[in-house]
Amino acid sequence: MTNSKATLSKLPEAQQEMLLEGMGHALKNWQGYMDCMSKIPDYSANNTLLIMLQQLQRKREFSPMVRGYKTWTKDFKRHVVKGTKGYKILAPVMVPLLKDGQKVLRDDGKPAMRPANFRAISVFDHRDTEGEPLPQKPDTSHVMAQQDGKVDNMLMDGLLKVAKARKVTVNRSVSKDELGTAHGCCWFTNQDGSASKIDLREGLTEVTEVTVLMHELAHSILHNRDEYEGHSPLSIKELEAESTAYLVAKHYGIDTSAKAFDYIIGHNLKDPDLKTTMLDAGTRINKAYKEIITIVDKYLKDKKR
Repeated sequence: MTNSKATLSKLPEAQQEMLLEGMGHALKNWQGYMDCMSKIPDYSANNTLLIMLQQLQRKREFSPMVRGYKTWTKDFKRHVVKGTKGYKILAPVMVPLLKDGQKVLRDDGKPAMRPANFRAISVFDHRDTEGEPLPQKPDTSHVMAQQDGKVDNMLMDGLLKVAKARKVTVNRSVSKDELGTAHGCCWFTNQDGSASKIDLREGLTEVTEVTVLMHELAHSILHNRDEYEGHSPLSIKELEAESTAYLVAKHYGIDTSAKAFDYIIGHNLKDPDLKTTMLDAGTRINKAYKEIITIVDKYLKDKKR
């Protein structure tokens, strides 16, 4: 059993079926799925997929304004309309972490916990609530947006912080003789097979350079030497890196082409396990996306103080 199938088997049966159905829709519009994921980064990839599918089933436009019953009342002064049916998503069932049969304690003396399984819980769409007006969240993505091919230097500096946190050296302006037609390359020369450096080709525009770095950072987070050196431009590994870069670029207001999504997926459609493979890929993409923007966002916030 593959990792993705093993993970799927831990979920409630109804949610297993919904996830596979949702992935069927996502494979027809991967960019749409990524756009949904970018709007609710606090949700897991699987829960994003479940929300997206259930809104689609109710013939609704996707909306990230989905919360738990009590959260609507406490944080938004709104209440769920009586008789409303919620969306089913997944919540982990936490149990104490054991080592040699003994509970592992955290620094505060409380037991460390781990997810053992998952259960279905309900969340509710803002369109099924009444009360105080919804807060208008300002769109700050334009802060780093490209202007005439320009990108704020702080974004590149923030991405370099991600590489530093991973102990990955970034070499900029590497000659075309070394990289050929490639815009960038991730090298996995550490003894354990992890990423050691990223090369970026000389002569790239500012926008191209930052988006290539996003792509190669995704490889450094998601893959190891065997996975990277063995993958082709049409592999799911490449889709994972492209998807992560797309999400990060979108987060900072940079428009990127996503044409390769459909091309790569189309090349892999004959794989009988594609849906379960892509559920696993979605989770990995989501985690890499969060790792990058968490470090960059903190850097940008600290610089603006």
